[in-house]
Amino acid sequence: MATSVPGVARRRSGRRLTAIAVLTLWVAGLGVLAHRQLFRPHLEQLAEAALRVNQATVFFGVSRDSGLVGYASSIIDTTTTSITITDYLVTEISGPRPRSTSRAKITLTRTLKLREFESSVLSNSVDIRTSGTVFGDTAMTYTVTSGTKPPTERTIKLDGVVLLPQLVPLAIALTKPPAVGETYTFPVFDPARQEVVLVRSTIQAESVFVLPDSAKLDSTTNRWVVAKADSVRAWRVTSTAGGFNGWLDEGGLVVKTVELGSNVDRLTPELSFDNWVLTTTERRLRSLPPSQRPPGWKPFDASPPQRGGRPPNP
Repeated sequence: MATSVPGVARRRSGRRLTAIAVLTLWVAGLGVLAHRQLFRPHLEQLAEAALRVNQATVFFGVSRDSGLVGYASSIIDTTTTSITITDYLVTEISGPRPRSTSRAKITLTRTLKLREFESSVLSNSVDIRTSGTVFGDTAMTYTVTSGTKPPTERTIKLDGVVLLPQLVPLAIALTKPPAVGETYTFPVFDPARQEVVLVRSTIQAESVFVLPDSAKLDSTTNRWVVAKADSVRAWRVTSTAGGFNGWLDEGGLVVKTVELGSNVDRLTPELSFDNWVLTTTERRLRSLPPSQRPPGWKPFDASPPQRGGRPPNP
């Protein structure tokens, strides 16, 4: 009858635990390697294609059912060593502060590697400022300041190149030409969750938008109207949390999306900003007693505001 030897049993048990630990680390290492290999083709294409990014400025009308309630702009500046993207959005809201303002500035290398960013949101109930700095491809410091409270700072570990949500449309266009059915996966830092998430974006539809190319002032309504339009091919993108949802063109510039419950449509500066200023000014003057209005001022019978282009077959 065989008998067990306690020392031998303990040695066998220790070897078994060591083997399991080694196997676990090996599998984890394979997971990290697979993760890096999964995104490497997309990120390498981004680095090469980013050298072709040119300067651009686009304007948007922000509208709800009542018409224009704000405007937005996006500016891409380039130098030999960097790319800077500046986004701005202002929209009317109710309350003591009649407008909500959002700003963002993102600085990248010429190979589209994120280096630093800052953003702010100011409204009746929100006063938040954030900033971030990326150190190589391994870490990011993220700072949040809310109102008059002291800022809070976190260090977030990175496993390579990371994007921001605003960069997803540009990354899609630079990775490979948009086509219905194509999917894209990028590591994106989600400020709302304060962590890096894997964003999966899919091209759902393709269409042609007729967008305003220039504008002229209508003396009857005192509003800018379309003088010339142009056709722009666009693709509708849907993404998981932290990504972009809306229409973009072949250069990765937004054509149409939704922000803060409002429609955001690409327009000319006159049709977006100037018409919004004219509309809000007239609305304010209409609300004043006649004695407080400028001498000789008369309201215009304004026509419905210009909206962004629509695909012929939505």
